[in-house]
Amino acid sequence: MVISEAKKKYCKEYYERNKEKINKQKAERYRRKRVEILTVHRQRRLIKKQQSKDYYHRNKKEILKRQKSRYDPVKNNARGKLQYQIKIGNIKRPEKCPECKRETKVHAHHHDYSKPLDVYWLCSICHGKRHRQFG
Repeated sequence: MVISEAKKKYCKEYYERNKEKINKQKAERYRRKRVEILTVHRQRRLIKKQQSKDYYHRNKKEILKRQKSRYDPVKNNARGKLQYQIKIGNIKRPEKCPECKRETKVHAHHHDYSKPLDVYWLCSICHGKRHRQFG
């Protein structure tokens, strides 16, 4: 599409005469668009936040239980002492699970955390069974 010189001249003159009005319109359009974008993002954030709160309140018991077990100083102390004894070689990790005799990496199960070196060595399956059985 070819624009004639007269049309170009007219457009320039029109812009010069109505510069303030045109710039205000542009600014208003930009502001409206920006507000719409921010509104959409704000709504998405609020929905996500509400979903997160709902999830927390529905699963609060499990979440707190998980957090407590993760940061329980008695448990962490017992685990640390056992890991240190394994590292320096005073305690050897067995090759087999004593319950099912599977040759796999075994986990240390503390029955009493006040005795950190008194552990049962169990594979992951037997360890899970032990936790479900005794809690």
